Parts: sequence; structure tokens; C-alpha cells
Amino acid sequence: MLDTLSLARELKDAGAEPKQADAITHVVQQAAEHGDPATRADLDAHGVAVHKDIDGLRADFDVHRAAVRADFDVHRAAARADFDTFRAEVRADVAALEARLIKWMIGIALTATGIVVAAGTAVVVAVFRALG
Repeated sequence: MLDTLSLARELKDAGAEPKQADAITHVVQQAAEHGDPATRADLDAHGVAVHKDIDGLRADFDVHRAAVRADFDVHRAAARADFDTFRAEVRADVAALEARLIKWMIGIALTATGIVVAAGTAVVVAVFRALG
């Protein structure tokens, strides 16, 4: 049995206007007293499919899960291929930079050696001129 007084109070406490609360309560009461619950025949007449076959639902779920898994595997393989390509490109770039760095280091070392030799020669020449 529906407690219409309690329902109206709850609606008013929730902020509904008194006339609105009374109208809503009346409609709910009418539906409770005269309502006709939907039957399987009503659902079938309106084309609403009712699944009672849990195994059928599980089979549908398994099919969809397999499709999602296959899509995921395809995307994962594509991502891995892209990553491998990127890694190979980065390694090639690092190797090229390493070769350039070695060339620069050898050049700087030879230049520094040349400067030291030139400075040493200048000192030796200055010493011999001073002595002689």
C-alpha cells in the first residue's frame, strides 16, 4: 500500500511546491492502484526482445571480447612496429652523432697538440736567442 501523505511530505521537503507535490502524489497513487504491469506478451507485441538465455549472452560477450582482443593485438603490433622503426632511427642518429663527436675530438686534440708544440718551439727559440 502506498503512503501518499509520506510521499507528499518528502516531495515538499525536497523543494516541490505544495500543489506540485499533491499532483505528483495523486498520479503515483493512480498508477499504483490502476496500473497494469507490462507482460511478456506486451513486450513481444512492441518488439522488445527479452533475453533469458544467459548462455546466449555469454556467447555474445565472448564474441565481442574476441573481436576487441583481435583489434587490440593488431594495434599493439602496429605500435610495436612503429616503436621499433623509431628506435632504429634514433640509434642511427646517435651513431652519426658519435662519429661526428669523435672527429671533433680528434681535431681538437690535434689542434691542442699543435699549439703546445708551437709554444714549446717558441720557448726553445727564445732560450737559444737569449743564450747565444
